[in-house]
Amino acid sequence: FESMAKLHGCEDKLVRYDGAAPAAPPSPPVSGKLPATDLGKMGIPPGAVLHYKDDPQITCTVYNHKKVQYQGMVYSMSQLAQLLRRRSGAIQGTLWFTYHGHTIAELWAEYCAGHPSSSSD
Repeated sequence: FESMAKLHGCEDKLVRYDGAAPAAPPSPPVSGKLPATDLGKMGIPPGAVLHYKDDPQITCTVYNHKKVQYQGMVYSMSQLAQLLRRRSGAIQGTLWFTYHGHTIAELWAEYCAGHPSSSSD
């Protein structure tokens, strides 16, 4: 598992078992899922550049706390991911855009873990 964690750049998430009883995992938000993503709360300002995960040459800019702008049009990240991936079904857009090398989904999960009150906003 250590090799896989190194390969995927997530060694910090690796839990080593030393024979002691494992600690209880952190409690998820009451609803079982994270609240809607808010780019502004994460400190990602309007005008910031996001990169499309499958082709970092494709970029969009943050329009407001929930929307991005691509080729003069305003989209949610899910709508833009559908367009770029040529898919019509539901898609989690935050998985397909990165900011400073991390997906928006990763950044939001990290933010929510550090700000438990964000789940009740």
